[in-house]
Amino acid sequence: MACSGTNVSMPALGELVLAGVQDRLLPPDRLAQILEALVARKRRFAANVDDRLEALNAEWSKVESALRTFISWSRPANLARTTC
Repeated sequence: MACSGTNVSMPALGELVLAGVQDRLLPPDRLAQILEALVARKRRFAANVDDRLEALNAEWSKVESALRTFISWSRPANLARTTC
């Protein structure tokens, strides 16, 4: 069977493809589900970042405290008082 020679312009073909994608893959209820999932994922990521930041701040406080203690004990007056 031979081809009938019908041509479809690229803009028309593009519109048909986009309309098909819109109709089949992105109906309003599906689009709402996708957006809700993205928002939930973003919230989980933000919560993980907040938790990590809190843990890092706690660690920073411990290190800072240890450093202050070390500095205070490394002063000459404190070193003279220690015996080995």
